[in-house]
Amino acid sequence: MSSAVPYEPDDFDNNPFSEQGVIPPASNLVQSSSSQSPLEHSERDNDTGDIKSNESPNKTQSDLDKVANKLFRDFPNEQDLKKYIPERLNRKSFNICVKIQEVEKNGNITYKNPVLRFNASVKNIPGFRRSLYRDVRRTYKEIQGLYKYLIFNNIEVFVPALPSITIAYKAMSPEFLSTVSRSTQEWFDRVCSNPILIRNQEFILFFEQNDFSYTPSKTKPSSNSVMATGIRRKTLKQLQPPYDACEELAEYRPMIKSIHIESEKLTSKMDDILRLEKQLCVLDSDFYSDISKLSPLNDDKQIGKVWNKFNKVMQVFTEMNLVSVVGFDSAISNTFKLISDDCYNIKESLTNRHLLMRELINAEEITKKKHGVITRLKSKSIIDPIKIDEAIRSLEMANNYEKEIRYEVKRTTYEMLIESRDYTEYFTQTLKRLLKSLAKQQIRQERKKLHLLTSNRIINPKESLGRLGRESYPEGTAKSSQNFLSDDSWTSRSRKIADSPIQNSNGSKNRSRAGLDELSNVDAKNAASLLASSSF
Repeated sequence: MSSAVPYEPDDFDNNPFSEQGVIPPASNLVQSSSSQSPLEHSERDNDTGDIKSNESPNKTQSDLDKVANKLFRDFPNEQDLKKYIPERLNRKSFNICVKIQEVEKNGNITYKNPVLRFNASVKNIPGFRRSLYRDVRRTYKEIQGLYKYLIFNNIEVFVPALPSITIAYKAMSPEFLSTVSRSTQEWFDRVCSNPILIRNQEFILFFEQNDFSYTPSKTKPSSNSVMATGIRRKTLKQLQPPYDACEELAEYRPMIKSIHIESEKLTSKMDDILRLEKQLCVLDSDFYSDISKLSPLNDDKQIGKVWNKFNKVMQVFTEMNLVSVVGFDSAISNTFKLISDDCYNIKESLTNRHLLMRELINAEEITKKKHGVITRLKSKSIIDPIKIDEAIRSLEMANNYEKEIRYEVKRTTYEMLIESRDYTEYFTQTLKRLLKSLAKQQIRQERKKLHLLTSNRIINPKESLGRLGRESYPEGTAKSSQNFLSDDSWTSRSRKIADSPIQNSNGSKNRSRAGLDELSNVDAKNAASLLASSSF
């Protein structure tokens, strides 16, 4: 009986009588390069790229071993992008843009599941029937379904975390609408900036389905996926991770995990602070209410009116302070909650890469076993052609599967190298925006409270606190040193110098002027020490 596969004496994978029957270990790749199969030989030559072309006879054997064992570059070059991530080479030629138009009410469940109306434009992506979609309505849970689909079906990508619906504001209040719209818009922008995610065909269903009728095509990974779930995933995560040749990603995962843990702690602390601040505002309100009870105890009716007015003003002041505190704490809490979720997704994506690397190790072991089977069949005195055909087919399948997994590992590694640096930049910019917005928010709130106090004559607008409400100087202008010295650093009043100095003698006159000059150079920093040393 003849073999179904044609016999090629020079083809190692198809030659059962070849002398090289077992794949050599990785440590002997350079020394016994002739023992590799043509497939593996060409694969490793392509992986090392121009590094191998620069080899010189002066290189030591250890240097050659390092070159051969270097599976990944520090950062993908154009050749790597063309081979493994072609989507990033022509990134500017296609895109998806989503613009949130309005956040609408959804019956009695607006608080947890509002309706978002948006427009979407598509450019040079196959599969879409139209290039512009108007007034698409999706509930928050439908967007969550799309988010879960992207996570389970794009293991090589750091999928941005979907912001949760804020609970700091009343449903459908202006603050609630602006927060939900802004956070969801930012999520769509981050998703659409990734060239791999936007080429997913799931967006076609998400855009073209009727209102409130979108259902993800798949919400869980398939059974044959390398992305393990449930108990199996928890078990594999307890094992020692495989050796990672990419040092940057090997160091990146512990850092991301620590950021995730610390962000969770900060979010929990901010929730506790917000709860205590609300209790403090309630106590302040009760305090000022009790103060108003002093009005009947005064014989003077004008004094009683003062206490009542003071109570009303401070009640409004307390409410404004509560609004300021809620906005301040919720902004910090929401930001770090989003950072925590982002870092969790990144950590799990890096875990999926470890699982993929573990699958590659298993595939290499299976291929090695298939070579061993052929070696044993060659050693027999009687060769069964049927068994030879089965062994060759099995070896070819194992080689193809190993090649596929190796390609996925390298594609995932290079994509994560790019996205890790992108997320580091995003993380830095997010914290900068947060601090800047909090500073502006506090300035606005304090000016409102100051205006309330001054308009009701609780404080004197001409005194030191009135300076807090001044507008900032225009950009590119600055006060001259003369004007700066002529104005008080605490108040808006100019320094008053005695119109007529003491005329007793020239000496006393000069001493008086020297003393005034010395006082004019006093600033707010050493004012306290000056007052402490003064005698009245």
